Amino acid sequence: MPRRSHRLPIRLSDSELSKIRGRAAACGRPVARFVRECALGAIPRALRRQPTDDLIHTLSQIVRLLVAEGAAGAADNAPTRQALVARLMAMLDHLTAPEP
Repeated sequence: MPRRSHRLPIRLSDSELSKIRGRAAACGRPVARFVRECALGAIPRALRRQPTDDLIHTLSQIVRLLVAEGAAGAADNAPTRQALVARLMAMLDHLTAPEP
């Protein structure tokens, strides 16, 4: 990959910058890479988020909490545990709900 040693300052309105940041984030790219790719003719596509992503994230949080409780001698993390379980149950309900 060639070394990028040049800068290209541009002026944007607040709304333009906000749109660019939003679109870059949706594509999972830093703003500079997104702008560079668009300027060179690429058409970046938004990442397709899987419905299971949030479920997997919450499950990993539960595992970390349980490991931490075990390491701390079962410290009282009841509010955190209850919040995680509530999020997990809501996600499971959403994933298992019949489609209209």
